[in-house]
Amino acid sequence: MHYAKFLCTAAWVMLGTAAQAQSSASHVGAPHHPAVASEAEAAKDIQQLCASEWPSTHPALQSHCIDKQSEARSKAQEFASNASPSKASIWARCSKDWTNKAGQQDWVMTARCLDFQVQAYQK
Repeated sequence: MHYAKFLCTAAWVMLGTAAQAQSSASHVGAPHHPAVASEAEAAKDIQQLCASEWPSTHPALQSHCIDKQSEARSKAQEFASNASPSKASIWARCSKDWTNKAGQQDWVMTARCLDFQVQAYQK
């Protein structure tokens, strides 16, 4: 399911120009910036996300999830802090696409989306 969503997002950037991407980003509303959450809020959100994905009977998997999500959040924050206007629309789209119904960001998928979208945009 995530893979299909990822491919749809990739097609969105590959088909559009920077102007179309900005237009689409403004269509979906103001950019969502979960990377600006405090470290404590982010750690809590990541912990809740990983607990929802891995039961408490698998603490090693929860811990691995937390480590990977934290690493990916740092990478996404770096992207957000250095984003040009065209990359800001990529950030907005990936961030929105990989936030679940509970408002928790899947940072691993967000970071992958950012990488993939930038590669597609540069082609």
